[in-house]
Amino acid sequence: MSKQEESAMDHMTFCTSSLQALMRVVRQKTERKDGEIERLEKEARRDVIEGLQVMEALIKQMSEFTKESVEQQEQQFALIRSENALLQKKVEVCGKEIELLKTEQQHFELEKNTLFESYEERMAQLHMEITNKNKEIDRIENEILGVVNQKTISEDFRGNTKEEGDAGKQIEIADLRNRIETLKKEVDNLKGQAEVNAQTNDVMWVTIMKGRNENSILKTLILEHQKGRVMKEIKMFDDAVLMCDYRKICLWTKMTNFEQIGKSENDGDEKTWSVVKGRKNVLCLKITQIGSVFGYFHSGEHPHVDKWSIPQTTDFVFSLKNLFNKPPVIFKKNINGKLEELKSNDVCLPIIVEEMDSPCLAALIFQASP
Repeated sequence: MSKQEESAMDHMTFCTSSLQALMRVVRQKTERKDGEIERLEKEARRDVIEGLQVMEALIKQMSEFTKESVEQQEQQFALIRSENALLQKKVEVCGKEIELLKTEQQHFELEKNTLFESYEERMAQLHMEITNKNKEIDRIENEILGVVNQKTISEDFRGNTKEEGDAGKQIEIADLRNRIETLKKEVDNLKGQAEVNAQTNDVMWVTIMKGRNENSILKTLILEHQKGRVMKEIKMFDDAVLMCDYRKICLWTKMTNFEQIGKSENDGDEKTWSVVKGRKNVLCLKITQIGSVFGYFHSGEHPHVDKWSIPQTTDFVFSLKNLFNKPPVIFKKNINGKLEELKSNDVCLPIIVEEMDSPCLAALIFQASP
């Protein structure tokens, strides 16, 4: 064999060995790739299974959440329906109360007119009786003067010759004087009856005005309920303030939050009112025994007080409810450091101002903030 052939054989042997080695490397890599592919397939299958399990859990949770959400919504709807039913009942009750008050008011008006007519007739009758009694008193006094004059003349011209007649005249004079005293007592009694009738008339007038006030309050409450307005903001005012009054207070004070810090019966005492000392933005309300509501707002540091009283440093004083059913109004303001009454063409305002001095049933104290 020639060298050239040997070289070719060696080359072919080398190439064959290299090819075999390359095939082994390729086969090993292929086996590794197959292993990795198998591992990746297993991991993928595991991930898919875990994903399906997670999806099932999520679907289950979503269904449970949806179920809970539906139940919560149903509960909320049931609560809203019950609240609406309660409000409807309140509206019906208020409506019945208003009808009852209307009927009572009609009875009041009829009774008032009847009483006024009977009072006027009775007063005219009493005045007539008083006039007649006074005339009778004058007549009896004239008779007494006549008897006395007659007695004087009798004594001057006839002396003391008729002692028995004089004794009779004395008895007659005493009797006339007794009749005069009796008539005076009757006149005083008639005057007392007239005064009692006048006082009864005043009481009836106050009762009628109070009924009108309560009627107006109930009407406003029904309107608030029918409009569906939430009145949680005014719960703290113990039903002394309506929503329309609350808006006025917010507008006047430029405050929106009110925290009750004190409450007193009647005018209160030093212990009750000690909470206001040094505080700013203090709102105080007074509820009178006839149902009127007054108040004042003090933005600066409140001075020490030991009962219901309005400091001279108060910003303004207002009325929310009164016997005349007038809308909320400010009737005093602080002008140049002095609390002064505002001028108004309303003839009822001076009476409302005097009404604020009515006996206090309760006082409410609030801390206001923007």
